[in-house]
Parts: sequence; structure tokens; C-alpha cells
Amino acid sequence: MTNKLNNIVLNCYDEKDDNHNRLLLEFLGNSSSNYIHDIDRRLKNNKIKNDCIFDRGYIVSFNDILIGYVFISKLIKDDLYLEYSILKDYRGKGFGKLLLNEVSIYLIDNYNIKSIVLDIDPSNTPSIMTAVSCGYIADEEEYIERNMNGKILYRIDNYNYVNKRKK
Repeated sequence: MTNKLNNIVLNCYDEKDDNHNRLLLEFLGNSSSNYIHDIDRRLKNNKIKNDCIFDRGYIVSFNDILIGYVFISKLIKDDLYLEYSILKDYRGKGFGKLLLNEVSIYLIDNYNIKSIVLDIDPSNTPSIMTAVSCGYIADEEEYIERNMNGKILYRIDNYNYVNKRKK
């Protein structure tokens, strides 16, 4: 399954594709994220489920170069959770912002998504800056209520996102 957005392409993991396997190994070997340890399960268990884009992990490419990974959760109440990571060699070059913007726009424009949520470790300043530059806002109240083991939720809701894009 392939989803073409404006500048990036989301592909399902193909275990026969050496480039996909290299990307997976690089993430597993070089990530300090507690979430990325599930990347192999999320990518490998991505059998086509009636063309549903939710509850799936994707390999992200830009101009046919594999640059990262994104996981789109299933809807939990009205929230959709995103997890993403950019390969080390491509960080700091705007790919995180490109990915987050394009996936957010795609989901809000094509599905009835009320809000998109990111769980970000407070020490991950680049991810926080990327989320904020894309219009996400820290949801400190929910963080306190849920006691997220040090994670801060960043949320963007459909209304605010659409209004921001119209400006």
C-alpha cells in the first residue's frame, strides 16, 4: 500500500526490499526513543487490512530516498496519535517538519479527524520545535492528568489547524 502526499510517499514495509530492511536496522540500532523499539512490530505486521491507513507504520521517502518512519494509530475516541522519526543522516534538514505537515494535512483533509496527538519527551527539543512550528500546542493539562511518564502531549485540533492554514 502506497500513499502519495505532496512531497513525500508513505509505503508499507516490504521485507523483501533490502532498503526497507536497512532502514529498519538503522532505526533499531541508532534510536534512543523508547517508542522506536516497536518499529519492527509496527512495520512487519502491516498486512493490508481493507486499505485502511490507520493503525499502521510506514516507510517514508522523499524523491525516492528513504528518510524515515511514521506510525498512524487507530482512532482513540476522537484522537489520532502519530509517531515519527527521521533517519539520523537526514535530521536537521527540514524533513521532520515536511513529514509532520504533510501527514497532518492529509489526515485532516481526507478523514474526519478531530485532533492529532504527539507524545514527545521534554528533552527532545528538535521534535518539540518541529511540532510547534507545525501548529501543535502542548497539552499540559492532559499530561498532568495522565501522568505520561515524562512525556508531554502536543495536540493540534482540526479547527485550529484548518484556520492556521487559511491565514
